[in-house]
Amino acid sequence: MGHFTGSIFVTAKARTGLQAKLSTANSRFLEDIDYICECFDKTTKPRFKDPNGAVFIKFGRPSDKDMKLAGTEVAEFFEPSIQSIIEAVVAQVIIVNYVPLKQMSALIPKAKRRGPGDYYHLAYSIVLSFGLTELKAQIARDEDGVEKRGQAEIIYGDTTALSRINDGDK
Repeated sequence: MGHFTGSIFVTAKARTGLQAKLSTANSRFLEDIDYICECFDKTTKPRFKDPNGAVFIKFGRPSDKDMKLAGTEVAEFFEPSIQSIIEAVVAQVIIVNYVPLKQMSALIPKAKRRGPGDYYHLAYSIVLSFGLTELKAQIARDEDGVEKRGQAEIIYGDTTALSRINDGDK
């Protein structure tokens, strides 16, 4: 499986499947395959969630019936891309094994002084937010019963290599 099996390849696979479906039915819509694929790309593809239900491709006039496909049929359009992603992730896991979280840094305001002399008390939590494509970090603290958060920076990998890179930039 190649690495070039992203979103555009899902649409290409859909085009092939839809052309086959329309040509066997001698459909009058075969000449509209470009527009049907455009509608699939803009509406059906981003909304597809469940291979167990029916999927509709809306095109044409409101009085026209929408093209109905089985969810499993649409899932087949995504399958090569999904398999490619899984293979790429597994290959990276085998090569890297894991990426240790080496260092976190953040701007943390000083706690209010309590009593004579300097006194700092830091009670904080590290909040990691895992998104679809990124990992974000924040430092959270409690200030008078209200949670306050500040941005944090995540540094992956070997920090000595990072310091060598940074020293070379000077």
